[in-house]
Amino acid sequence: MPAECPWLTCASLALLAASNRLIPSGFPEARQERGPEYRPRARTSGHESPERHASMGAIHHVPPGSGTCITYAGQRINLKVTAAESGGEVMIMEDAIDAGAGPPLHVHERENEAYYVLEGEFEFVCGEDWVTGGPGTFVYATRGVPHRYRNVGPSTGRLLFTFTPAGIEAFFTELGNEPNLTRERLGEIMRAHGITLVPEPG
Repeated sequence: MPAECPWLTCASLALLAASNRLIPSGFPEARQERGPEYRPRARTSGHESPERHASMGAIHHVPPGSGTCITYAGQRINLKVTAAESGGEVMIMEDAIDAGAGPPLHVHERENEAYYVLEGEFEFVCGEDWVTGGPGTFVYATRGVPHRYRNVGPSTGRLLFTFTPAGIEAFFTELGNEPNLTRERLGEIMRAHGITLVPEPG
């Protein structure tokens, strides 16, 4: 196949699929399920049970500004996907963070953590590296490596967090339920969830 004609591959596959000659190996029902009578399921409201999502393959939909809300230490979290909704695979949350706010340097024993800047300017430290970035910036912090983030902009910023595997939402829930969140109490809750505070370098 000439390199300058990649579209021929796609066209050939489409023709084969349309003529019902391209049936994935091991999926005998594929032709029937995706035949002419197939119609995609409607988007859900996001309020169905996790079991319903799993059995129907429905879209997990959370409208803007929605999701279980947790507040603590200048942060306002909305949970978007939890362990219960992802089978323990992933937890995703949106966090509105006041100017100057952010956790001290710490290490996760269980979770990898990723950040995506939605709004504002943030500083990220991971191991011996650090970066500052605005909207569109993505940072990935591997479990076992000291890291932290801080809103270094003049106003409230927003981050989208992804944790793998899921389960850390229990940690944030406990923080939100703590009426007197001192640094000492924060350290206790962190340790209970496999997170360790570490001293800043230098």
